Amino acid sequence: MSNLIKRFKEDLQLAGYAKRSIQSYTSAVLRLQRFYNKPLEDITEELYFF
Repeated sequence: MSNLIKRFKEDLQLAGYAKRSIQSYTSAVLRLQRFYNKPLEDITEELYFF
């Protein structure tokens, strides 16, 4: 698991999100990564904004 995903999960936990919400949001980010087939660090709004 990438450092960004770990940090994302930690931030959601610190913000008080429920375990199921954290799982759902993390899953959505991982689907985004699979869609673009690139590391999360390389996905930017400028690069993929049409």
